Amino acid sequence: MVFLEQNVAQQIGIRQARWWVAYGGTSAYLPLVMIDSGHTISSGPLDFVTVYKRMVDAELPRPPGARIAAFARRLDNTMKVYTTVTNLAGVALSSSANAATVNALVWEDKKVGVTSTIVRAAPYVTIAGPLAPGTSASFVLVTPALSSVDWTKLHTLVAVDYRPGSSGPYDLLQAAIALPTAMTAQPSAVTLRAVPTDPAAAQATVELSGPHVIRWTASTEAAWLEVSPASGTLPAQVAMTLLPDRMPTGPQEATISLTGRSDDGLQLSCEVAVQAERLASERPLRQRLTRRP
Repeated sequence: MVFLEQNVAQQIGIRQARWWVAYGGTSAYLPLVMIDSGHTISSGPLDFVTVYKRMVDAELPRPPGARIAAFARRLDNTMKVYTTVTNLAGVALSSSANAATVNALVWEDKKVGVTSTIVRAAPYVTIAGPLAPGTSASFVLVTPALSSVDWTKLHTLVAVDYRPGSSGPYDLLQAAIALPTAMTAQPSAVTLRAVPTDPAAAQATVELSGPHVIRWTASTEAAWLEVSPASGTLPAQVAMTLLPDRMPTGPQEATISLTGRSDDGLQLSCEVAVQAERLASERPLRQRLTRRP
């Protein structure tokens, strides 16, 4: 859980409006508190520890309605956020049907009011859709120019919410902290063995992740190693396969270099270390062990 504070006298984005939709009234006492885009709310001076804990505990068991991959970087004096949303809810998401929205909440670790997490920007984009259950869509959000902030203390959260009914409060499908923009490979090191009796040992799959705007290519100097696909977009699965007929004798090492770039100037890279060996067939040994006098 992340508690974010926003000055109600200086509204940023549409988050404050979510509270009023859930409240349904015209006047309330500060502070205005909501959990999950207004699924539950409270207002006025309270026993905060008791009330907030009860609100949070009630939300934690609820299953996520979306999966989010998010990355953020500073671009000049703005924060640029790249996110891919996969719909795990049982309904299609769209701005017209249920006001589905992708929100980027940028906060600074600084005590301005009550907490030490003050929201500095909250850009958002509606999901035109319809985004059917099980499908994904990608979005780019950019904040207005930010001033008088400590960039080393800025963080970004991406939240996807919607309005389950034609009236009533909004609800949160899922939220995720945005990672720094980077391209990563998991695992970053693999071991391959060319064994005639076990073809699967000569193959491995690596998961590539990073901002969806990246187009990447893979290269290696090892003639005995095949990479497929050799290029693409993120996220991706990359298969690595030994070519035994091209392998020298003895243990081998190689590096697969992955480089990517985007139209907005991102340049990212990562590597996968490969250890490989071609082993002799085990068939003669088995025949010798099973032969009878």
